[in-house]
Amino acid sequence: MKNFYLNTLIILSLLGITSCKNTAEEFENPFAVETVKDCEGNIYPVVKIGEQYWMAENMKATKYDSESERAGETIPQFSEKTYLPFYLSVDTTTSEYVDFLTEKEMKKMGLLYNWAAAVGATNEEAENLTDFTEQRQGICPNGFHIPTKEEWEQLDAFIAQDGKNVGTALRTIEGWDEEPVGFFRGTNDYGFDAVPAAYSDAGENVFVGY
Repeated sequence: MKNFYLNTLIILSLLGITSCKNTAEEFENPFAVETVKDCEGNIYPVVKIGEQYWMAENMKATKYDSESERAGETIPQFSEKTYLPFYLSVDTTTSEYVDFLTEKEMKKMGLLYNWAAAVGATNEEAENLTDFTEQRQGICPNGFHIPTKEEWEQLDAFIAQDGKNVGTALRTIEGWDEEPVGFFRGTNDYGFDAVPAAYSDAGENVFVGY
């Protein structure tokens, strides 16, 4: 369960406490208040939920930004010989659920990172970073960081205070498989645009569409 929790967090858009103000007009997300650019030139919309600012699209970077703990280092793509931090491209999936996703939704998927790559640590160091109590920039652009447990709880509390179900309120309206019993279509109330990007298990993408 712990590993699933970690992998689930990794696919989500990452929290930032500050960012440079940029125009958000190029994105269709009407909730975007600004954008942030990573060190490879990828631009992501940013939405404000309560007092927090969240990136509303998954990371696509393959190296760490200049202020990160591993500044300038490149992350290798997954292979059977990769035992270090790695990333995996979602569009390499062979999952049947990819049929639910439009090209636009697939573009939002970004990359999947193992936990070590996400937090910018060696595999050994990452083993001690599973409680999410400290802020680490990791793979995030300058000015942003991996969300801590407390920050996730703050997001949860704000949405619950609004009288909404957290998962439903953050999910995109389209792109999800609706087979599971009790599944509710997303309402995307805050423009967070959470997409069903799956998680990686030994280099294979699992549950795309869920």
